Amino acid sequence: MSPSLLMLQAAGRLTEAQRADLLSVSIHESSHGWIAFASGVPRDAIVLFAYCNDAGISGKYRLKVPVIDPVARRLIGLAGKIGQALHHRPDIIDADRLFDMLASGRIPMTESDLRMADDYGPGDVAACMVAVRRLWPQIERTAALLVQHAIDRLPRR
Repeated sequence: MSPSLLMLQAAGRLTEAQRADLLSVSIHESSHGWIAFASGVPRDAIVLFAYCNDAGISGKYRLKVPVIDPVARRLIGLAGKIGQALHHRPDIIDADRLFDMLASGRIPMTESDLRMADDYGPGDVAACMVAVRRLWPQIERTAALLVQHAIDRLPRR
């Protein structure tokens, strides 16, 4: 039987699979944050975090200001899943294919991401892919910080 997340937390370490999940979640949240910033949301109005607890590994982003521009809202909402998709499959180059995967649910989106990306289309996916790729170095650096911060918060014996 593999050790439970609580046992791993108590020891202050994660398995490679859990670290990979934490990185994926962190890429997701970081992608939201960087696209929000690129869309004009002030840096101090963007809150990102990833964490490990007894419920598992998860993350969250929060914007402290409303985003009025509907295009910006759609891109911010799409950014998390597009960032994750590009992290796991950097060979995805066709925005129409990625749109089909998102629209069909093969790449499922959370309710909050769907609310933000309301009524997105192939053009939004293409624009978001370009923006995420352009910001990829920043997204990766921020994701690494989120991972480290989550690991640092694990209880130690």
